[in-house]
Amino acid sequence: MIRRPPRSTLSSSSAASDVYKRQEYGGSPITLHGLWIVDQPNGGKAIKVLHYNIYVGQGCDAEHGGADLSKLSKLAEFLRQQDADVVGLCECNGWQDWDETSIKNALGYPHAVFRHASKTTRAHVMILSKHPIQEMKHPELQDVFFHALLHIKTCGVHVIETHLSPRNSDSRLKEINAFMGIVEEHAAEPFLLMGDMNSIMPSSRDSYDEAEIITSMRAARGGKPIGRHCRDGPLLDSGDKKLDDDWEIDYRPLEVVSQHMMEVCPTKEMFTYPTTYRDDQQQDPKLRIDGVFANKALLDGHKAVLDIMHNPECEDMSDHYPCMVTLTPLSK
Repeated sequence: MIRRPPRSTLSSSSAASDVYKRQEYGGSPITLHGLWIVDQPNGGKAIKVLHYNIYVGQGCDAEHGGADLSKLSKLAEFLRQQDADVVGLCECNGWQDWDETSIKNALGYPHAVFRHASKTTRAHVMILSKHPIQEMKHPELQDVFFHALLHIKTCGVHVIETHLSPRNSDSRLKEINAFMGIVEEHAAEPFLLMGDMNSIMPSSRDSYDEAEIITSMRAARGGKPIGRHCRDGPLLDSGDKKLDDDWEIDYRPLEVVSQHMMEVCPTKEMFTYPTTYRDDQQQDPKLRIDGVFANKALLDGHKAVLDIMHNPECEDMSDHYPCMVTLTPLSK
């Protein structure tokens, strides 16, 4: 199921090594990872794309003992079972001192790109692929993002994996406005946007009562979700508004995305946060804040199906559930 924007807006190498070439692409610097061409579709077969917030790099942050490749074994087995063509990971904490080859080998993929976040040790993002990757770098976004954004092309599809700001909706709106021009620049090519949006996905608005959600936000972790999800959230931190004041959920950030791309709605409405992983999050409202958007060029040639994966093993891996989107070529 696809939620479309308003009508007015529609109009190679071996597995062991990568070869890097610097080129100019649409005014942005790019890096080629692999010798094969990245515009080659997946042989007319369906493309499976997985997004997953993996929670502090699977315990590789300093607070949990630091980086150790052996900590990735559970994630590697999960990825092996899912057999996705492309994998986007966010919150790759503690991975900054590893080289891409070490990480991709540990996770079982021949191609990978790692993007450092604005912070030295936290919230990095990464994309793995079975196919060669062309990386588009956007250094102008580094100072805009509280976390990170990674833009690549693989299997003939542009893919952005992002982790939007958890602080408040104003911060996320600033980030989205900063990168939507990139999506428009490549409007004629298939484009997929996925990530931890830290905002309630637009199509899930009809699945809950907003007043009840706000009541539960007030009760969770000292009202932290109010500042994160509600309009004027920063006023809670400044003391200019109180938890007992009237609040409304701020949908503006992803409404901006919906003016340019179509949301890929899940086959079944399910939340992506929180899992049972962290005891302190169990009072948080169950929300779908991870998601996927596709542009018209992609949907003109593919059927997109999204599944939220509440697999039992996910309860022990992260505070988020992963999302799998399957892109099946349409018959000509």
